[in-house]
Amino acid sequence: MLFVLLFSNTFIDFFESYIENENSLEKVKANIWINVLLWLIALVMHGLFVFKFKMNVIDDWEENKVAEFMNGKE
Repeated sequence: MLFVLLFSNTFIDFFESYIENENSLEKVKANIWINVLLWLIALVMHGLFVFKFKMNVIDDWEENKVAEFMNGKE
């Protein structure tokens, strides 16, 4: 997606001579930005969920292991 965002103007310039309706080019530009923003939001939400869950799992595992060694269980 980053590639598409960085080179969107190059893509638009290439197809500009072939497209007669200028409104469709504006829609394509808006569509590119909307898609990139939605992907960014989804990746941030996914990352927050994954790492928050992992940190709790690691903390719980660590506490259980410490409790096992303190009680003498193996």
